[in-house]
Amino acid sequence: MRLGESTTTPYSFTWKNVSAGTYSIKAVATDNQNSKTTSEPISVTVGNMSTSITNPTISNMPASRNNGKNSINLYPNPTNGIFKIDLSDSLLSEKNKVTIMSLTGEILYTGLLMRNEANRQYDLSHAKSGNYIILIKRDQAVFTGKFIKN
Repeated sequence: MRLGESTTTPYSFTWKNVSAGTYSIKAVATDNQNSKTTSEPISVTVGNMSTSITNPTISNMPASRNNGKNSINLYPNPTNGIFKIDLSDSLLSEKNKVTIMSLTGEILYTGLLMRNEANRQYDLSHAKSGNYIILIKRDQAVFTGKFIKN
């Protein structure tokens, strides 16, 4: 069964509305002369997962100047790549997964953010200029923020 097709770079496909289960997936690449190459299959397991997404306030000011409790404060924004985030520690679990990615899905950073690290600095000065997303995942919620890297 064909899941999708991509004819422009970067070649990618998003598989949506997938029922829980284990699937074997392979990619088939066809060139302009109709020659085909098939990848080795990979196994993908999809579970039943309920996630709440909250879009908190994103601000250019430190948390001490923003009285909103449910917010990610990311500053400076735009940034040269070195920026800080301030969060209300009531938003955090003991361990929280942080992912920073480009709008094309390229992951620049993944790591853990502990509850006692509600104020933390990140250095993405090596990244290209552009728009980026920070995701902070805890238990059953995901908090998101956007920023611009000059």
